[in-house]
Amino acid sequence: MIIKQQLRSISFFTVSRLCVLAIISFLMHTGYSQNARLDALANNFCIDDASAITNNPAASITYYDILQATSFADGTFGPFIGVKSLGKHLSVGLIANVNDHGDSVFYQSSSQYLDSAIDTSSELLSMFPAYPQLIIAANCKYFNFGLKVFYKRSDLEIQQSSSDNQSNEHIKKDIMIYGVSGSAGARFGIFGLYPFFTLSVPKTQGVATATGKQSFKASTENNIIAEAGTEFDFDYNGLNLRLGGIYSLTKYSFISNSTNKGGNPVANKTRITGYLGMTVYPAESVLLSAAYALISDNDNTEYAFDLYTMQQKNIGLLHYITASCEYEMSIKKINASLFIRSGVYWTLSNSTYDEHVEFITEPSRVSDYKEIYASDASSFIPTLGLGFSKGIIQFDIASKLAGWSGLVSGMPVLIGTLTLDFTKKVAKSTIERPVTPTDLYN
Repeated sequence: MIIKQQLRSISFFTVSRLCVLAIISFLMHTGYSQNARLDALANNFCIDDASAITNNPAASITYYDILQATSFADGTFGPFIGVKSLGKHLSVGLIANVNDHGDSVFYQSSSQYLDSAIDTSSELLSMFPAYPQLIIAANCKYFNFGLKVFYKRSDLEIQQSSSDNQSNEHIKKDIMIYGVSGSAGARFGIFGLYPFFTLSVPKTQGVATATGKQSFKASTENNIIAEAGTEFDFDYNGLNLRLGGIYSLTKYSFISNSTNKGGNPVANKTRITGYLGMTVYPAESVLLSAAYALISDNDNTEYAFDLYTMQQKNIGLLHYITASCEYEMSIKKINASLFIRSGVYWTLSNSTYDEHVEFITEPSRVSDYKEIYASDASSFIPTLGLGFSKGIIQFDIASKLAGWSGLVSGMPVLIGTLTLDFTKKVAKSTIERPVTPTDLYN
């Protein structure tokens, strides 16, 4: 299949670039990845790819009847995607191993608070377990839309008692989140519009009881994690331009009747993201793309300790630039394709920290501290990858050039992705992609 035809055949409802959310998570948490193809393309979020399904359920109308699994060199696993079409207008699917940025921030804060307010000897997992998330999408005549529902929970319970029941201890920690995401797409000639939203409710509960000791309880109030945004694109004669914006809000507060070691934090965190990108096809087998994202973080947290109150404010600004190239080589003898991919990305960040402390016993005494951190610019980080496709099977690997120890040993493989595309189970020419349900309206 030739790259230009493969990717532009879905142009009626071009997949929204909502996977910029995944790029942000990747930057903030280096263990995150989408799949080997996009990693090899320097995490370029303006390139059409099935991994968009994880943040954009409507994309399962375009990428249907597929299975995709990703794993890392250390044996851990990345996102899993499975989608099945039910006729021409409906798709259902399942995704797993997806850790959203807002969920991760809340989970880390909750875990730390439960340790301080309930118990320090028992530890929860480092993140939410990999609960599967369900997706459903519908293809209508003039637009498509999709929904994703999710539920995550991590809990720990310890009960100890002596043989004479004179000593009993009960410890419980529980962090959970549930919510829904929705996305849609509509095209008006050469222009496309792709809105989306996510709304979730996080909760935390903790209990510690012991015979002859005070009982402690902890919980959360006023909790919400929400995101909303949209993207516009312009698609004409082999040129695709995209412009998008995202607003994210994370709010939570903790309360406890224990000695206030955790400070009962009240957090209000916002993130504004703007991005643009361009993709061109100078030849049928060549894809060139470049993208830029600007991410602004504003985190405010208030603490109420026994002797003082404290306000913390973190402001951060991140610039992310990426450029990538993909070349497809047709292997006619075996009716297969070999993909050669490369890219480079660069980041520039600025941040400041403000702290204001008021002492309860001495109202006239206050303390202020502010630090402006030096700008942090990364190196230009090159990426490299290969892909092989034959029939329903496509296998991709990705690497960074750092660590290359010679031609004999080869490049260090960091991530691999296996994709099974069952729309190709009937033998077809390698220069055309099977018709998708959305193409019927093109």
